[in-house]
Amino acid sequence: MVIKVFIPERNNLNERVLFAHPDIERVENPQEADFIIAQSTFGHLSHIDKTIYIAVEPPRTSHRIWCYDLFDRFHTVICHNPDPSKENQFPFTPDDSCQYYPTYGDPYPFHTREDTTIKTKAVFYAGMINIFENSPDAHGGINITPLRKLLGDYFKREFPGSIIIGIGWGGQRTKVDNWREDKQNQIMDSNVDFVLALENTMYPNYLYEKIWDGFACDKVTMYLGDPRVEHHIPTDCFIDLRPYFDTKSKKFDLDALGKYLKEMTQEEYDRILNNARKFRETCHGKYVEYMDKLTNFLIRRMLNGEKEFKP
Repeated sequence: MVIKVFIPERNNLNERVLFAHPDIERVENPQEADFIIAQSTFGHLSHIDKTIYIAVEPPRTSHRIWCYDLFDRFHTVICHNPDPSKENQFPFTPDDSCQYYPTYGDPYPFHTREDTTIKTKAVFYAGMINIFENSPDAHGGINITPLRKLLGDYFKREFPGSIIIGIGWGGQRTKVDNWREDKQNQIMDSNVDFVLALENTMYPNYLYEKIWDGFACDKVTMYLGDPRVEHHIPTDCFIDLRPYFDTKSKKFDLDALGKYLKEMTQEEYDRILNNARKFRETCHGKYVEYMDKLTNFLIRRMLNGEKEFKP
C-alpha cells in the first residue's frame, strides 16, 4: 500500500530519504494525502487528525499556542518537550544529549582563531526587539524576549565596541536573506570577545542556532534559554546566564554579570573557549544523523503505526 504525503512547508526531515521510500508518495493536494507533515504553523484544521505536527518553535505566539493546545488532536506530534503520558507525542530524538540537533549547528563552518587575546570585552548580539514582547508564558515556557533590549542596551553602554544588530536596532527593518552567514561574517570581522546567545523563550530542550554563532566563530558565548541546557551541552563550554536571571521576578542582575565579564582573566577566557572547541568537534554529522533517524521513525509510524521512538 502506498502512503500519500503532503508537506506544505519546510521541516526538520530529510525529504530525500522520505520520498525515496518505495511506499511513500508526495502529493500536492492535502485532500488526497493520507498524512500531512506540518511545521511551525498549521492551516489545515479539517485535516488535523492526519497531521504529523513538527513543533520546532516553543509556544510563544497565539498561533503556536493554539497548536500546543490541540496536541491531543494531531495524529503525531514531534516537539521539544513531549508529554510521555501521551501516545502521540515524541521528542526530536530519544538521545537526550543531542536535543540540540534541530539547531542546524552541524552545517556551520567552524573557525579557530590563532590569537585569542582579549581585546575590548565587547559583545556581539543579533536578535529582533519589540517582537513577541508581550507573549504569555505558556506550556511551561517563560518569555524572555524583553531581555533582548535590556541586555543589548547594557552592553552598548558598558562595553564599548559591542555590536547589536537585528530588526528594531539602529533602524534595521528587514532580515537579510543570508542572515546566518551574515551574522558569522560580522562576528569574524569584528573585535568582539563575546557572543550573546539569548533565546526568545526558556523552554525545556528548545535550543536553537544562537549558541552556535559563538561556537562556530570561536568566541566565548553567553547563553540563556533552555533550562536543561546542561543535559545537551557541557556548561564549561559557555557562560551560563541562568544564575543572573530570576525566573519568578523576571529580573536580570546586570551588575553581577558586568562585574564577572570585566574581571575575567585571559586564562579563564581561554579555558571556556577550548572546552567549546572540544565540544563542537563531537557534533560533526549529528544534524544529518538525527534528522534521518526522525525521518525513518515517521516512515515506520505512517506505514505500520510504530508506537515507540527508540534510540
